[in-house]
Amino acid sequence: MKTAQQAHTDTTLIMARMFTAPKPWKLAPALLLACIVAGALVRPTLQGVLNWGVIVYGLPAFVGALLTKPLAELLGGKTYLRRTFLLSLVSQFLIIGVAGVAAILRLFNVPVPSDRIALLSLSSAVWVRHVVLSSTSQSHLGRSLPAILAQPVMAIALVFVVAPAAVRTWENGILAAFLVAVFLITAIAFTEVANRPLKKSFGVSGLRMMRHFLDHMTELNGEGQHEIEEFFATFSTPFSVRVAAIGFRTPKGTKAAIVAPSVHPGPFGTAGGSDLPLKVKRVLQDLTPNVLVPHAPTTHDQNPATTGDVRKLAAKAREILASGGLSPTGSPMVRVQSGQATATAQMFGRTAFITASMAPNPTDDIDAATGYSVLLAAKEAGAEDALFVDAHNSLTVGAGWAVFGTPQSRDIIEAAKGAVLAAARSAPAAVRVGYAEHPLPGKLEQGLGDLGIQVLAVETAGQRAAYLVIDGNNMVPGLREKIRDALRGLVAECEVLTTDNHSVNVALGGFNPVGARFDHAAIVSMAVAAVKEALQDLELVEVRAGSGQVDEILLWGHESTTRLSTGINSTVSILRITASVSLSLAFSLAVLALVLTS
Repeated sequence: MKTAQQAHTDTTLIMARMFTAPKPWKLAPALLLACIVAGALVRPTLQGVLNWGVIVYGLPAFVGALLTKPLAELLGGKTYLRRTFLLSLVSQFLIIGVAGVAAILRLFNVPVPSDRIALLSLSSAVWVRHVVLSSTSQSHLGRSLPAILAQPVMAIALVFVVAPAAVRTWENGILAAFLVAVFLITAIAFTEVANRPLKKSFGVSGLRMMRHFLDHMTELNGEGQHEIEEFFATFSTPFSVRVAAIGFRTPKGTKAAIVAPSVHPGPFGTAGGSDLPLKVKRVLQDLTPNVLVPHAPTTHDQNPATTGDVRKLAAKAREILASGGLSPTGSPMVRVQSGQATATAQMFGRTAFITASMAPNPTDDIDAATGYSVLLAAKEAGAEDALFVDAHNSLTVGAGWAVFGTPQSRDIIEAAKGAVLAAARSAPAAVRVGYAEHPLPGKLEQGLGDLGIQVLAVETAGQRAAYLVIDGNNMVPGLREKIRDALRGLVAECEVLTTDNHSVNVALGGFNPVGARFDHAAIVSMAVAAVKEALQDLELVEVRAGSGQVDEILLWGHESTTRLSTGINSTVSILRITASVSLSLAFSLAVLALVLTS
Protein backbone atom coordinates (compact mmCIF):
# COMPACT_ATOMS: atom_id res chain seq x y z
CA MET A 1 0.00 0.00 0.00
CA LYS A 2 1.47 3.34 -1.02
CA THR A 3 1.57 6.25 1.38
CA ALA A 4 -0.55 9.34 0.68
CA GLN A 5 2.60 11.23 -0.31
CA GLN A 6 3.69 8.53 -2.78
CA ALA A 7 0.21 8.31 -4.30
CA HIS A 8 0.02 12.10 -4.63
CA THR A 9 3.45 12.19 -6.28
CA ASP A 10 2.31 9.56 -8.81
CA THR A 11 -0.75 11.66 -9.61
CA THR A 12 1.43 14.75 -10.07
CA LEU A 13 3.57 12.84 -12.58
CA ILE A 14 0.41 11.84 -14.45
CA MET A 15 -0.60 15.50 -14.72
CA ALA A 16 2.79 16.19 -16.29
CA ARG A 17 1.52 14.32 -19.38
CA MET A 18 -1.34 16.75 -19.89
CA PHE A 19 -1.08 19.50 -22.48
CA THR A 20 -3.09 22.33 -23.97
CA ALA A 21 -4.50 21.74 -27.43
CA PRO A 22 -3.11 24.15 -30.06
CA LYS A 23 -5.32 26.81 -31.62
CA PRO A 24 -7.56 25.54 -34.49
CA TRP A 25 -5.75 27.61 -37.12
CA LYS A 26 -2.48 25.94 -36.13
CA LEU A 27 -4.02 22.47 -36.49
CA ALA A 28 -5.78 23.13 -39.80
CA PRO A 29 -2.71 22.68 -42.10
CA ALA A 30 -1.73 19.42 -40.39
CA LEU A 31 -5.31 18.17 -40.62
CA LEU A 32 -5.50 18.98 -44.34
CA LEU A 33 -2.18 17.24 -44.98
CA ALA A 34 -3.32 14.15 -43.05
CA CYS A 35 -6.52 13.96 -45.12
CA ILE A 36 -4.56 14.19 -48.39
CA VAL A 37 -2.15 11.49 -47.23
CA ALA A 38 -5.07 9.21 -46.33
CA GLY A 39 -6.64 9.83 -49.74
CA ALA A 40 -3.37 9.06 -51.53
CA LEU A 41 -3.05 5.79 -49.61
CA VAL A 42 -6.58 4.74 -50.57
CA ARG A 43 -6.22 5.74 -54.25
CA PRO A 44 -2.72 6.97 -55.27
CA THR A 45 -3.84 9.11 -58.21
CA LEU A 46 -4.62 12.79 -58.59
CA GLN A 47 -8.33 12.03 -58.98
CA GLY A 48 -8.12 9.65 -56.03
CA VAL A 49 -6.58 12.31 -53.82
CA LEU A 50 -9.32 14.75 -54.87
CA ASN A 51 -12.19 12.31 -54.36
CA TRP A 52 -10.97 10.49 -51.27
CA GLY A 53 -8.51 12.91 -49.65
CA VAL A 54 -10.44 16.13 -50.11
CA ILE A 55 -14.09 15.05 -50.36
CA VAL A 56 -14.39 11.84 -48.29
CA TYR A 57 -11.77 12.60 -45.63
CA GLY A 58 -11.09 16.34 -45.76
CA LEU A 59 -14.56 17.87 -45.94
CA PRO A 60 -16.04 15.82 -43.03
CA ALA A 61 -12.88 16.36 -40.96
CA PHE A 62 -13.22 20.15 -41.07
CA VAL A 63 -17.02 20.38 -41.03
CA GLY A 64 -17.16 17.73 -38.31
CA ALA A 65 -14.68 19.66 -36.16
CA LEU A 66 -16.86 22.75 -36.47
CA LEU A 67 -20.13 20.86 -35.82
CA THR A 68 -18.92 18.81 -32.87
CA LYS A 69 -18.80 21.80 -30.52
CA PRO A 70 -22.42 23.01 -30.98
CA LEU A 71 -23.74 19.43 -31.10
CA ALA A 72 -21.99 18.58 -27.85
CA GLU A 73 -23.03 21.75 -26.03
CA LEU A 74 -26.63 21.56 -27.28
CA LEU A 75 -27.03 18.34 -25.28
CA GLY A 76 -25.19 19.42 -22.13
CA GLY A 77 -21.59 18.74 -23.08
CA LYS A 78 -18.63 21.11 -22.94
CA THR A 79 -15.83 21.36 -25.46
CA TYR A 80 -13.74 23.83 -27.45
CA LEU A 81 -12.82 24.22 -31.11
CA ARG A 82 -9.17 23.56 -30.34
CA ARG A 83 -10.19 20.21 -28.83
CA THR A 84 -12.52 19.28 -31.70
CA PHE A 85 -9.89 20.10 -34.32
CA LEU A 86 -7.32 18.08 -32.39
CA LEU A 87 -9.83 15.23 -32.17
CA SER A 88 -10.30 15.34 -35.95
CA LEU A 89 -6.53 15.23 -36.42
CA VAL A 90 -6.09 12.27 -34.06
CA SER A 91 -8.95 10.46 -35.78
CA GLN A 92 -7.23 11.11 -39.09
CA PHE A 93 -4.02 9.55 -37.82
CA LEU A 94 -5.94 6.35 -37.07
CA ILE A 95 -7.49 6.52 -40.53
CA ILE A 96 -4.02 6.87 -42.07
CA GLY A 97 -2.90 3.81 -40.11
CA VAL A 98 -5.73 1.71 -41.55
CA ALA A 99 -5.21 3.05 -45.07
CA GLY A 100 -1.46 2.48 -44.75
CA VAL A 101 -1.94 -1.19 -43.87
CA ALA A 102 -4.19 -1.56 -46.92
CA ALA A 103 -1.56 0.09 -49.13
CA ILE A 104 1.07 -2.35 -47.89
CA LEU A 105 -1.22 -5.30 -48.64
CA ARG A 106 -1.64 -4.03 -52.20
CA LEU A 107 2.14 -4.13 -52.65
CA PHE A 108 1.84 -7.89 -52.12
CA ASN A 109 -1.01 -8.09 -54.66
CA VAL A 110 -3.70 -8.56 -52.03
CA PRO A 111 -6.92 -7.09 -53.48
CA VAL A 112 -8.26 -4.44 -51.11
CA PRO A 113 -11.21 -2.40 -52.48
CA SER A 114 -10.83 1.32 -51.84
CA ASP A 115 -14.42 1.79 -50.75
CA ARG A 116 -14.19 -0.93 -48.11
CA ILE A 117 -10.93 0.42 -46.72
CA ALA A 118 -12.58 3.83 -46.51
CA LEU A 119 -15.55 2.36 -44.62
CA LEU A 120 -13.26 0.53 -42.19
CA SER A 121 -10.99 3.52 -41.57
CA LEU A 122 -13.86 5.97 -41.08
CA SER A 123 -15.69 3.60 -38.75
CA SER A 124 -12.59 3.27 -36.59
CA ALA A 125 -12.75 7.02 -35.91
CA VAL A 126 -15.95 6.35 -33.94
CA TRP A 127 -13.86 4.59 -31.27
CA VAL A 128 -11.52 7.56 -30.81
CA ARG A 129 -14.33 10.08 -30.80
CA HIS A 130 -16.38 8.23 -28.21
CA VAL A 131 -13.45 7.76 -25.82
CA VAL A 132 -12.39 11.41 -26.06
CA LEU A 133 -15.81 13.06 -25.99
CA SER A 134 -17.20 10.86 -23.22
CA SER A 135 -14.27 11.76 -20.97
CA THR A 136 -13.93 15.45 -21.82
CA SER A 137 -17.38 16.63 -22.88
CA GLN A 138 -20.37 14.44 -21.95
CA SER A 139 -20.29 11.03 -20.27
CA HIS A 140 -23.94 10.24 -21.10
CA LEU A 141 -23.88 8.14 -24.27
CA GLY A 142 -27.24 9.25 -25.65
CA ARG A 143 -26.39 12.92 -25.31
CA SER A 144 -22.88 12.56 -26.74
CA LEU A 145 -23.84 10.32 -29.67
CA PRO A 146 -24.63 13.11 -32.19
CA ALA A 147 -21.25 14.73 -31.57
CA ILE A 148 -19.49 11.36 -31.76
CA LEU A 149 -21.06 10.39 -35.09
CA ALA A 150 -20.99 13.81 -36.76
CA GLN A 151 -17.72 13.36 -38.64
CA PRO A 152 -17.65 9.61 -39.43
CA VAL A 153 -21.30 9.35 -40.58
CA MET A 154 -20.88 12.37 -42.86
CA ALA A 155 -17.72 10.83 -44.31
CA ILE A 156 -19.33 7.40 -44.80
CA ALA A 157 -22.22 9.05 -46.63
CA LEU A 158 -19.73 10.73 -48.96
CA VAL A 159 -18.13 7.33 -49.68
CA PHE A 160 -21.38 6.31 -51.33
CA VAL A 161 -21.32 9.52 -53.35
CA VAL A 162 -17.74 9.17 -54.59
CA ALA A 163 -17.61 5.38 -55.00
CA PRO A 164 -18.83 3.64 -58.20
CA ALA A 165 -22.51 2.78 -58.55
CA ALA A 166 -21.75 -0.86 -57.82
CA VAL A 167 -20.82 0.12 -54.26
CA ARG A 168 -24.10 1.90 -53.54
CA THR A 169 -25.93 -1.19 -52.33
CA TRP A 170 -28.00 -2.02 -49.27
CA GLU A 171 -25.46 -4.69 -48.36
CA ASN A 172 -22.66 -2.13 -48.14
CA GLY A 173 -24.94 0.21 -46.22
CA ILE A 174 -25.63 -2.52 -43.67
CA LEU A 175 -21.90 -3.30 -43.56
CA ALA A 176 -21.10 0.35 -42.79
CA ALA A 177 -23.68 0.39 -40.00
CA PHE A 178 -22.23 -2.83 -38.57
CA LEU A 179 -18.69 -1.43 -38.60
CA VAL A 180 -19.79 1.75 -36.83
CA ALA A 181 -21.65 -0.35 -34.22
CA VAL A 182 -18.60 -2.57 -33.62
CA PHE A 183 -16.28 0.36 -32.92
CA LEU A 184 -18.90 2.15 -30.83
CA ILE A 185 -19.67 -0.89 -28.67
CA THR A 186 -16.00 -1.71 -28.05
CA ALA A 187 -15.35 1.94 -27.18
CA ILE A 188 -18.23 1.86 -24.68
CA ALA A 189 -16.78 -1.29 -23.14
CA PHE A 190 -13.40 0.39 -22.85
CA THR A 191 -14.80 3.46 -21.09
CA GLU A 192 -16.79 1.26 -18.69
CA VAL A 193 -13.63 -0.59 -17.68
CA ALA A 194 -11.74 2.70 -17.29
CA ASN A 195 -14.59 4.04 -15.17
CA ARG A 196 -14.52 1.12 -12.74
CA PRO A 197 -11.74 2.06 -10.23
CA LEU A 198 -13.36 5.36 -9.13
CA LYS A 199 -16.83 3.83 -9.35
CA LYS A 200 -15.77 1.03 -7.02
CA SER A 201 -13.94 3.28 -4.53
CA PHE A 202 -16.23 6.33 -4.45
CA GLY A 203 -19.43 5.38 -6.26
CA VAL A 204 -19.06 8.13 -8.87
CA SER A 205 -18.52 8.21 -12.60
CA GLY A 206 -14.84 8.74 -13.25
CA LEU A 207 -15.60 10.04 -16.74
CA ARG A 208 -18.08 12.60 -15.43
CA MET A 209 -15.64 13.79 -12.79
CA MET A 210 -12.87 13.99 -15.39
CA ARG A 211 -15.00 16.38 -17.40
CA HIS A 212 -15.54 18.64 -14.36
CA PHE A 213 -11.83 18.54 -13.48
CA LEU A 214 -10.86 19.47 -17.04
CA ASP A 215 -13.42 22.28 -17.14
CA HIS A 216 -12.07 23.59 -13.83
CA MET A 217 -8.49 23.55 -15.10
CA THR A 218 -9.38 25.03 -18.50
CA GLU A 219 -11.79 27.80 -17.55
CA LEU A 220 -9.96 29.17 -14.46
CA ASN A 221 -13.21 30.85 -13.41
CA GLY A 222 -14.70 28.29 -11.06
CA GLU A 223 -16.31 26.17 -13.78
CA GLY A 224 -17.12 22.72 -12.40
CA GLN A 225 -16.31 23.76 -8.81
CA HIS A 226 -19.79 22.99 -7.45
CA GLU A 227 -19.81 19.46 -8.90
CA ILE A 228 -16.27 18.77 -7.68
CA GLU A 229 -17.07 19.94 -4.16
CA GLU A 230 -20.21 17.79 -4.11
CA PHE A 231 -17.99 14.84 -4.97
CA PHE A 232 -15.51 15.69 -2.20
CA ALA A 233 -18.35 15.92 0.31
CA THR A 234 -19.44 12.34 -0.43
CA PHE A 235 -16.31 10.84 1.10
CA SER A 236 -15.26 13.54 3.59
CA THR A 237 -15.59 13.27 7.38
CA PRO A 238 -16.71 15.87 9.97
CA PHE A 239 -13.80 17.16 12.06
CA SER A 240 -13.20 19.68 14.82
CA VAL A 241 -10.71 22.17 13.36
CA ARG A 242 -8.47 24.57 15.26
CA VAL A 243 -8.27 28.17 14.08
CA ALA A 244 -5.56 30.51 15.42
CA ALA A 245 -5.30 34.23 14.72
CA ILE A 246 -3.21 37.25 15.69
CA GLY A 247 -4.53 40.75 15.07
CA PHE A 248 -2.58 44.01 15.22
CA ARG A 249 -4.72 47.01 16.19
CA THR A 250 -4.25 50.75 16.01
CA PRO A 251 -6.75 53.41 17.12
CA LYS A 252 -8.16 53.24 13.57
CA GLY A 253 -8.95 49.51 13.83
CA THR A 254 -7.28 46.24 12.89
CA LYS A 255 -4.20 47.06 10.83
CA ALA A 256 -3.33 43.50 9.84
CA ALA A 257 -4.03 39.91 10.88
CA ILE A 258 -2.38 36.52 10.66
CA VAL A 259 -4.91 33.70 10.36
CA ALA A 260 -3.98 30.00 10.40
CA PRO A 261 -6.86 27.50 10.18
CA SER A 262 -5.58 23.94 10.61
CA VAL A 263 -6.64 22.80 7.15
CA HIS A 264 -4.73 22.16 3.95
CA PRO A 265 -5.15 24.56 0.96
CA GLY A 266 -5.88 21.82 -1.57
CA PRO A 267 -6.42 20.01 -3.83
CA PHE A 268 -6.30 22.36 -6.88
CA GLY A 269 -7.88 25.35 -8.58
CA THR A 270 -10.59 26.93 -6.43
CA ALA A 271 -12.25 23.67 -5.34
CA GLY A 272 -12.61 22.91 -1.65
CA GLY A 273 -9.77 24.35 0.39
CA SER A 274 -7.83 25.54 -2.64
CA ASP A 275 -7.20 29.29 -2.84
CA LEU A 276 -7.61 29.32 0.96
CA PRO A 277 -5.80 32.67 1.45
CA LEU A 278 -8.13 34.59 -0.86
CA LYS A 279 -11.26 32.87 0.48
CA VAL A 280 -10.34 33.72 4.08
CA LYS A 281 -9.37 37.27 3.15
CA ARG A 282 -12.72 37.89 1.43
CA VAL A 283 -14.65 36.92 4.57
CA LEU A 284 -12.52 39.24 6.75
CA GLN A 285 -12.31 42.09 4.24
CA ASP A 286 -14.51 44.43 6.27
CA LEU A 287 -12.48 43.81 9.44
CA THR A 288 -9.13 44.40 7.73
CA PRO A 289 -7.98 44.13 4.11
CA ASN A 290 -4.53 43.03 5.28
CA VAL A 291 -4.93 39.32 6.02
CA LEU A 292 -2.00 36.89 5.87
CA VAL A 293 -2.90 33.17 5.70
CA PRO A 294 0.32 31.14 5.98
CA HIS A 295 0.31 27.33 5.80
CA ALA A 296 -0.72 25.53 8.98
CA PRO A 297 0.90 22.12 9.63
CA THR A 298 -1.48 19.87 7.68
CA THR A 299 -1.42 17.41 4.78
CA HIS A 300 -3.82 16.57 1.95
CA ASP A 301 -5.95 14.51 4.32
CA GLN A 302 -7.00 17.84 5.87
CA ASN A 303 -8.34 19.30 2.61
CA PRO A 304 -11.72 21.00 3.25
CA ALA A 305 -14.44 19.51 1.08
CA THR A 306 -16.24 22.74 0.23
CA THR A 307 -15.85 26.50 0.10
CA GLY A 308 -18.61 26.72 2.72
CA ASP A 309 -16.38 24.89 5.20
CA VAL A 310 -13.63 27.45 4.59
CA ARG A 311 -16.05 30.29 5.28
CA LYS A 312 -16.96 28.74 8.64
CA LEU A 313 -13.28 28.76 9.61
CA ALA A 314 -12.87 32.38 8.51
CA ALA A 315 -15.93 33.30 10.59
CA LYS A 316 -14.24 31.78 13.64
CA ALA A 317 -11.13 33.86 12.94
CA ARG A 318 -13.38 36.94 12.93
CA GLU A 319 -14.63 36.02 16.43
CA ILE A 320 -11.06 35.64 17.70
CA LEU A 321 -9.92 38.93 16.19
CA ALA A 322 -12.93 40.83 17.56
CA SER A 323 -12.87 39.58 21.15
CA GLY A 324 -10.45 39.11 24.02
CA GLY A 325 -7.88 41.35 25.65
CA LEU A 326 -5.24 43.49 23.98
CA SER A 327 -1.53 43.41 24.75
CA PRO A 328 0.85 46.26 23.92
CA THR A 329 4.01 44.18 24.12
CA GLY A 330 5.98 41.56 22.25
CA SER A 331 9.45 40.07 21.91
CA PRO A 332 12.08 40.11 19.20
CA MET A 333 12.10 37.28 16.66
CA VAL A 334 14.34 34.42 17.82
CA ARG A 335 15.80 31.76 15.50
CA VAL A 336 16.91 28.29 16.69
CA GLN A 337 18.24 25.36 14.66
CA SER A 338 17.97 21.71 15.68
CA GLY A 339 19.30 19.11 13.27
CA GLN A 340 17.93 19.94 9.82
CA ALA A 341 15.10 22.15 11.12
CA THR A 342 15.09 25.90 11.69
CA ALA A 343 12.37 27.53 13.77
CA THR A 344 11.60 31.14 14.60
CA ALA A 345 9.44 32.36 17.46
CA GLN A 346 8.14 35.77 18.43
CA MET A 347 5.89 36.51 21.40
CA PHE A 348 2.86 38.75 20.95
CA GLY A 349 1.49 39.17 24.46
CA ARG A 350 1.61 35.60 25.78
CA THR A 351 0.96 34.02 22.37
CA ALA A 352 3.88 32.65 20.37
CA PHE A 353 4.02 33.04 16.60
CA ILE A 354 6.20 30.13 15.38
CA THR A 355 7.51 29.22 11.94
CA ALA A 356 9.42 26.08 10.98
CA SER A 357 11.44 25.30 7.87
CA MET A 358 13.59 22.41 6.67
CA ALA A 359 15.21 24.57 3.96
CA PRO A 360 17.47 24.13 2.12
CA ASN A 361 16.47 20.46 2.45
CA PRO A 362 13.45 19.69 0.20
CA THR A 363 10.33 18.95 2.24
CA ASP A 364 6.62 19.06 1.56
CA ASP A 365 4.01 19.40 4.29
CA ILE A 366 4.55 19.18 8.05
CA ASP A 367 1.84 16.85 9.33
CA ALA A 368 -0.85 17.76 11.86
CA ALA A 369 0.56 15.52 14.60
CA THR A 370 3.88 17.36 14.48
CA GLY A 371 1.99 20.65 14.58
CA TYR A 372 0.05 19.58 17.66
CA SER A 373 3.26 18.50 19.36
CA VAL A 374 4.79 21.92 18.65
CA LEU A 375 1.79 23.59 20.33
CA LEU A 376 2.28 21.44 23.44
CA ALA A 377 6.03 22.15 23.41
CA ALA A 378 5.37 25.89 23.10
CA LYS A 379 3.15 25.85 26.19
CA GLU A 380 5.82 23.92 28.08
CA ALA A 381 8.31 26.63 27.06
CA GLY A 382 6.18 29.42 28.55
CA ALA A 383 3.58 30.44 25.97
CA GLU A 384 -0.10 30.51 26.90
CA ASP A 385 -1.10 29.88 23.28
CA ALA A 386 0.62 29.56 19.91
CA LEU A 387 0.12 30.02 16.20
CA PHE A 388 2.44 27.61 14.39
CA VAL A 389 2.96 27.67 10.62
CA ASP A 390 4.86 25.52 8.17
CA ALA A 391 7.19 27.83 6.21
CA HIS A 392 6.79 25.44 3.25
CA ASN A 393 9.69 26.96 1.34
CA SER A 394 11.83 24.26 -0.29
CA LEU A 395 10.44 21.56 -2.59
CA THR A 396 11.50 19.10 -5.25
CA VAL A 397 9.37 16.44 -6.99
CA GLY A 398 8.72 13.57 -4.62
CA ALA A 399 9.93 15.37 -1.48
CA GLY A 400 8.31 13.66 1.50
CA TRP A 401 6.23 15.01 4.34
CA ALA A 402 7.63 15.71 7.79
CA VAL A 403 5.70 12.98 9.60
CA PHE A 404 5.43 12.68 13.38
CA GLY A 405 7.91 10.17 14.77
CA THR A 406 10.58 10.80 12.13
CA PRO A 407 13.89 12.62 12.74
CA GLN A 408 12.54 15.58 10.73
CA SER A 409 9.53 15.89 13.01
CA ARG A 410 11.71 15.62 16.12
CA ASP A 411 14.02 18.35 14.84
CA ILE A 412 11.06 20.67 14.14
CA ILE A 413 9.59 20.16 17.62
CA GLU A 414 12.92 20.71 19.39
CA ALA A 415 13.79 23.80 17.31
CA ALA A 416 10.35 25.32 17.91
CA LYS A 417 10.49 24.66 21.64
CA GLY A 418 13.94 26.22 21.90
CA ALA A 419 12.84 29.31 19.96
CA VAL A 420 9.72 29.81 22.11
CA LEU A 421 11.75 29.34 25.28
CA ALA A 422 14.20 32.07 24.21
CA ALA A 423 11.45 34.44 23.02
CA ALA A 424 9.40 33.99 26.20
CA ARG A 425 12.41 34.93 28.33
CA SER A 426 12.91 38.20 26.45
CA ALA A 427 11.85 41.41 28.16
CA PRO A 428 8.46 42.58 26.81
CA ALA A 429 8.64 45.68 24.64
CA ALA A 430 6.33 47.87 22.58
CA VAL A 431 5.41 46.56 19.13
CA ARG A 432 5.36 48.47 15.85
CA VAL A 433 3.94 46.79 12.76
CA GLY A 434 3.91 47.67 9.06
CA TYR A 435 2.20 45.91 6.17
CA ALA A 436 2.69 45.80 2.40
CA GLU A 437 1.21 43.72 -0.38
CA HIS A 438 2.59 43.46 -3.91
CA PRO A 439 0.65 41.46 -6.52
CA LEU A 440 3.17 39.59 -8.64
CA PRO A 441 2.93 40.29 -12.40
CA GLY A 442 2.47 36.64 -13.26
CA LYS A 443 -0.23 34.02 -13.72
CA LEU A 444 -1.39 30.92 -11.89
CA GLU A 445 0.51 28.87 -14.46
CA GLN A 446 3.71 30.55 -13.21
CA GLY A 447 3.07 29.49 -9.63
CA LEU A 448 1.76 32.83 -8.36
CA GLY A 449 -1.55 33.23 -6.53
CA ASP A 450 -3.79 36.29 -6.34
CA LEU A 451 -2.25 37.73 -3.15
CA GLY A 452 1.30 37.94 -4.53
CA ILE A 453 3.87 38.88 -1.86
CA GLN A 454 2.60 40.03 1.52
CA VAL A 455 5.00 41.45 4.11
CA LEU A 456 4.46 41.94 7.82
CA ALA A 457 7.28 44.04 9.29
CA VAL A 458 7.64 43.97 13.09
CA GLU A 459 9.83 46.25 15.21
CA THR A 460 10.33 45.26 18.86
CA ALA A 461 13.08 46.17 21.33
CA GLY A 462 15.14 47.77 18.58
CA GLN A 463 14.97 44.71 16.28
CA ARG A 464 13.34 44.95 12.86
CA ALA A 465 12.04 41.67 11.49
CA ALA A 466 9.98 40.73 8.44
CA TYR A 467 7.66 37.88 7.54
CA LEU A 468 7.23 37.47 3.79
CA VAL A 469 4.24 35.37 2.73
CA ILE A 470 4.25 34.45 -0.96
CA ASP A 471 0.95 33.14 -2.32
CA GLY A 472 2.05 29.92 -3.96
CA ASN A 473 2.58 26.19 -3.46
CA ASN A 474 5.99 25.85 -1.84
CA MET A 475 9.23 27.16 -3.38
CA VAL A 476 12.16 25.82 -5.38
CA PRO A 477 15.25 25.12 -3.24
CA GLY A 478 17.57 28.11 -2.91
CA LEU A 479 15.08 30.91 -3.66
CA ARG A 480 14.32 31.45 0.02
CA GLU A 481 18.04 31.93 0.69
CA LYS A 482 18.34 34.45 -2.17
CA ILE A 483 15.52 36.52 -0.69
CA ARG A 484 16.93 36.38 2.84
CA ASP A 485 20.38 37.42 1.60
CA ALA A 486 18.91 40.40 -0.26
CA LEU A 487 17.17 41.61 2.93
CA ARG A 488 20.17 41.53 5.25
CA GLY A 489 20.74 45.27 5.08
CA LEU A 490 17.07 46.07 5.72
CA VAL A 491 16.05 43.83 8.63
CA ALA A 492 17.85 41.95 11.38
CA GLU A 493 15.70 38.82 10.93
CA CYS A 494 13.24 37.50 8.38
CA GLU A 495 11.54 34.36 7.20
CA VAL A 496 10.04 33.53 3.81
CA LEU A 497 6.77 31.59 3.86
CA THR A 498 4.43 30.28 1.20
CA THR A 499 0.69 29.79 1.59
CA ASP A 500 0.68 26.38 -0.17
CA ASN A 501 -2.11 27.80 -2.32
CA HIS A 502 -3.17 24.93 -4.59
CA SER A 503 -4.90 27.23 -7.06
CA VAL A 504 -1.58 27.22 -8.93
CA ASN A 505 -1.86 23.45 -9.44
CA VAL A 506 -4.12 24.03 -12.44
CA ALA A 507 -0.88 24.49 -14.35
CA LEU A 508 -0.14 21.62 -16.68
CA GLY A 509 2.32 19.31 -14.99
CA GLY A 510 0.88 19.80 -11.51
CA PHE A 511 4.29 20.54 -9.94
CA ASN A 512 4.45 24.33 -9.78
CA PRO A 513 6.36 25.79 -6.79
CA VAL A 514 7.27 29.47 -6.62
CA GLY A 515 10.34 30.08 -8.75
CA ALA A 516 9.91 27.07 -11.04
CA ARG A 517 8.42 29.17 -13.86
CA PHE A 518 9.15 32.75 -12.81
CA ASP A 519 12.41 34.70 -12.83
CA HIS A 520 14.16 34.53 -9.45
CA ALA A 521 15.73 37.98 -9.76
CA ALA A 522 12.29 39.53 -10.33
CA ILE A 523 10.86 37.81 -7.25
CA VAL A 524 13.81 38.92 -5.11
CA SER A 525 13.51 42.48 -6.38
CA MET A 526 9.79 42.64 -5.62
CA ALA A 527 10.35 41.09 -2.18
CA VAL A 528 12.89 43.79 -1.33
CA ALA A 529 10.52 46.52 -2.54
CA ALA A 530 7.65 45.10 -0.47
CA VAL A 531 9.80 44.94 2.69
CA LYS A 532 10.90 48.55 2.21
CA GLU A 533 7.28 49.62 1.88
CA ALA A 534 6.26 47.68 5.00
CA LEU A 535 9.08 49.28 7.01
CA GLN A 536 7.86 52.73 5.98
CA ASP A 537 4.40 51.75 7.27
CA LEU A 538 5.54 50.90 10.84
CA GLU A 539 3.28 52.19 13.59
CA LEU A 540 2.57 51.36 17.21
CA VAL A 541 0.02 48.56 17.69
CA GLU A 542 -1.68 46.50 20.34
CA VAL A 543 -1.99 42.77 19.80
CA ARG A 544 -4.98 40.48 20.17
CA ALA A 545 -4.33 36.76 19.75
CA GLY A 546 -6.16 33.53 20.40
CA SER A 547 -7.44 30.24 19.07
CA GLY A 548 -10.65 28.23 18.98
CA GLN A 549 -12.31 25.14 17.53
CA VAL A 550 -14.92 24.82 14.81
CA ASP A 551 -16.92 21.57 14.76
CA GLU A 552 -18.49 19.75 11.83
CA ILE A 553 -15.96 20.85 9.22
CA LEU A 554 -15.88 18.36 6.35
CA LEU A 555 -12.29 17.29 5.66
CA TRP A 556 -11.11 14.56 3.32
CA GLY A 557 -10.02 12.45 6.28
CA HIS A 558 -7.50 9.71 6.92
CA GLU A 559 -6.18 8.01 3.76
CA SER A 560 -8.76 9.66 1.48
CA THR A 561 -5.92 11.26 -0.46
CA THR A 562 -4.38 7.83 -0.94
CA ARG A 563 -7.69 6.33 -2.02
CA LEU A 564 -8.40 9.09 -4.53
CA SER A 565 -4.88 9.19 -5.94
CA THR A 566 -4.80 5.39 -6.12
CA GLY A 567 -8.12 5.38 -7.99
CA ILE A 568 -6.81 7.90 -10.51
CA ASN A 569 -3.51 6.07 -10.87
CA SER A 570 -5.29 2.71 -11.29
CA THR A 571 -7.47 4.18 -14.02
CA VAL A 572 -4.45 5.49 -15.91
CA SER A 573 -2.50 2.25 -15.45
CA ILE A 574 -5.19 0.12 -17.11
CA LEU A 575 -5.89 2.49 -19.98
CA ARG A 576 -3.06 1.39 -22.26
CA ILE A 577 -3.65 -2.36 -22.13
CA THR A 578 -7.45 -1.98 -22.12
CA ALA A 579 -7.32 0.37 -25.12
CA SER A 580 -5.11 -2.10 -27.00
CA VAL A 581 -7.47 -5.01 -26.27
CA SER A 582 -10.55 -2.97 -27.16
CA LEU A 583 -9.17 -1.69 -30.48
CA SER A 584 -7.73 -5.08 -31.40
CA LEU A 585 -11.10 -6.73 -30.82
CA ALA A 586 -12.88 -4.05 -32.84
CA PHE A 587 -10.53 -4.37 -35.81
CA SER A 588 -10.68 -8.18 -35.68
CA LEU A 589 -14.48 -8.18 -35.84
CA ALA A 590 -14.46 -5.50 -38.55
CA VAL A 591 -11.95 -7.31 -40.75
CA LEU A 592 -13.84 -10.56 -40.27
CA ALA A 593 -17.01 -8.84 -41.47
CA LEU A 594 -15.18 -7.47 -44.52
CA VAL A 595 -13.83 -10.91 -45.40
CA LEU A 596 -17.19 -12.67 -44.97
CA THR A 597 -19.01 -10.11 -47.13
CA SER A 598 -16.42 -9.90 -49.90
